[in-house]
Amino acid sequence: MKKFSFVFLPAITLLIVAFIFVSGCKKNNNDPPAPELPPETSFLMDFADFSNPGDTLHQRSIESYKNWGHAYAQVVVWNTLLKVGLAVPVASYLQAFNSVGVYHPEDESWV
Repeated sequence: MKKFSFVFLPAITLLIVAFIFVSGCKKNNNDPPAPELPPETSFLMDFADFSNPGDTLHQRSIESYKNWGHAYAQVVVWNTLLKVGLAVPVASYLQAFNSVGVYHPEDESWV
């Protein structure tokens, strides 16, 4: 038994070391492609459909005008809140289209 481990222990160790060297990590010197930004319309909403109440009404009734008015008021309120609350993020997002990203290999991130 002692002779068995004396002969095979160095062989197994040599195989493990050879396996580690052969299957080691290989660094890729090419920078990964820059991520694509979603379009501007993902941040800016189009509320042009609410400009004319006559375009959205199929039948002329008081209830239809009330519903349209309620929907219009909701859109105006939410649009105002979003434009005021998201003014800085939207401006910085739109500015990002004017710059080119730089890859930092140390941090593995794009700036």
